[in-house]
Amino acid sequence: MDGLVYLGFSLAVAGALLPKLGRIYISWRAMKGDRRFEDPDVYRYYFFKFRKTGLELVVLGFIVFLIAEIMSR
Repeated sequence: MDGLVYLGFSLAVAGALLPKLGRIYISWRAMKGDRRFEDPDVYRYYFFKFRKTGLELVVLGFIVFLIAEIMSR
């Protein structure tokens, strides 16, 4: 049961950090000279993609955490 709790918590933390890490990655790629990431529309697309994936990880972590709590009772 503890493993599921840790897994749920880890997924939630990873999902919360993913949009910020995605923004850093996009800025780093633009700084390296990758012209795809200089366009604001492309930047916005990838940022929303990172945000959506992060939200999915948070929800998945919450579901795993709830399953672990239900199984422990």
